[in-house]
Amino acid sequence: MSAPSAPRAIVRKPKNLTKERMEAIAALIVKDGLLAVRAAALCGVSERAHYEWMQKGKVDSDGDNNLNSIYAEYVLAIHQAEAHIQQSWMREIREHDGVRWQRLAWLLERRFRDEFSLFHGKEKKEETPANTVVIVTDGAQAAI
Repeated sequence: MSAPSAPRAIVRKPKNLTKERMEAIAALIVKDGLLAVRAAALCGVSERAHYEWMQKGKVDSDGDNNLNSIYAEYVLAIHQAEAHIQQSWMREIREHDGVRWQRLAWLLERRFRDEFSLFHGKEKKEETPANTVVIVTDGAQAAI
């Protein structure tokens, strides 16, 4: 009797960037407010592939929306989807009062930190002698 063979490793090929996949990722960002990397994961794209596509797209784009590759189109589609969700949340805040605006403001502050957070700057963790972790920011409170 022969020894059982070792389980075979599953090797998956990286997903290719297609217009359909790009549109599906952008739609998830707009519909559900997901981060691009999470929307990509739901479409079967690894985190590594997403960031590689973003990097390639930034290199391929000349900054004037001249799209020199599908990767440059991907970067533009992601940015447009994020702008769309930001616009949607801002519109809802302006048009509605009550508790709903606070929830949306909270989402904006955390999702678009550079634009909406009261505090800005790099955060770093420091340990005190009592082994507690303190988060320290280099920036100060933003002017209102």
